[in-house]
Amino acid sequence: MEMFSSLVALLARRAESQPDERAYVFLGDRGAEEATITFRQLHNAALALAARLAKITRPGDRAILVFPPGLEFLVAFFGCQIARVIAVPMMVPRRQSARDSSAGIMANCEPAVALTSPAFAVRTDLQARFSNQRMQWLTVDLAEIGTTFEKILNMRAGDVLPINVPELVTAKVDGVPVMECGYGIFNGQYALRVQKMISATDTMKEGGYE
Repeated sequence: MEMFSSLVALLARRAESQPDERAYVFLGDRGAEEATITFRQLHNAALALAARLAKITRPGDRAILVFPPGLEFLVAFFGCQIARVIAVPMMVPRRQSARDSSAGIMANCEPAVALTSPAFAVRTDLQARFSNQRMQWLTVDLAEIGTTFEKILNMRAGDVLPINVPELVTAKVDGVPVMECGYGIFNGQYALRVQKMISATDTMKEGGYE
């Protein structure tokens, strides 16, 4: 049996030998498959994030991971491992609630950076809650970049990174799914074309509230 020194080494091997096999599957509250990620997609996304972390952190620094349920958390976790940053998962603080563990976690770990999803990054209540913390915020998504960690570190302004994005994405507001969209270009700008609106009834059914 082949032995690996770390989860990062295992992921790198799987990305090389089984690149298009599914590494993880995210299931909704009722067990429906909502998203998947291959070994190659996870490895590439984690490498890209690690390169971003390397520019603003040092090995041994801590990063809090504030994510809704989904695969972005895995990208953040493996990105931290590659960059040798200590990942500190934290539950998403509730709105207008002071009775949670976030203050204690922040005081204990003194993070240099916070990783979160694009939807959570614009939540004003989160920004206000952590406004007194001297840390940077980075968003994590599942766009795939076909490159290596070394190449990213050697890139300069003006270099181009081609990315592959999913054909269909779910747009969310404050973590709540509101529509399914496809990527495209409109009037020379990147845009989303709405394929399907997600009603409140659909969201409640997925959450088991019939």
